Amino acid sequence: MKKGRFVTFIGVAIGLVSIQGRAGPPPSRNITVDAGRSSFVVVTRRAGIAKSVAHDHLIEAKPTRIIARGVVGRIEGVEFQIRSESMKLTVDDPTSKSRLQGRLKELKILDEDFTDLADDDRAEIRKNMLSEDQLYARRYPYIEARILSSKSRDKPSHDALAANAYLTLDVTIRGRTRRYNDVPARIVWKGDVVHAETVLNPRFEDFGFEAYSAMLGAVRNRDDFYVYVNLVGKAKT
Repeated sequence: MKKGRFVTFIGVAIGLVSIQGRAGPPPSRNITVDAGRSSFVVVTRRAGIAKSVAHDHLIEAKPTRIIARGVVGRIEGVEFQIRSESMKLTVDDPTSKSRLQGRLKELKILDEDFTDLADDDRAEIRKNMLSEDQLYARRYPYIEARILSSKSRDKPSHDALAANAYLTLDVTIRGRTRRYNDVPARIVWKGDVVHAETVLNPRFEDFGFEAYSAMLGAVRNRDDFYVYVNLVGKAKT
């Protein structure tokens, strides 16, 4: 073999070895969400001149469909889709309030513990919430949250969330979808288990209806509310 051809052969061989040895991008994997350790809730806050006799409320969505994907160990590329049936929303469940109120206070969503309510009161609040003036559940049977994309922050936030990421988030309520960009979030991987937590503070008018009001506005909800999403899941092999 002539010298020039030999050098060319060696160069091609080294190139092939380099290509074969180069690792491709890690694959995105489906994530199984642990429903028992995850939460998808809305918190409404009381307002009005008679708010001292009103209550903050915890509305919990029990997901009927969860789709999640992500690259193990990476903040970028985590995606979730959570859908819940409006008619299956629970209101002020005592167990859920007790489990979540500590974290909600840390995140400044609540100022104090939820108050205890009688079952009859909870049923009346739920009836009002599902009515035509509010969620109109008979016409709009689902609420949904979708984490479309995630990206790293330069530095974690100095609050209780300790956000290390920004999300692009779609929320659908009462048939209207609103997109929120650069929503602070915390995404942490421990092995193949991911924990994602975020807080959104939209307004009722974003979704085409007004906050609940009674007694000519003396007792009402604030015009804004909170969506709290806390997801724990394991990447499938």
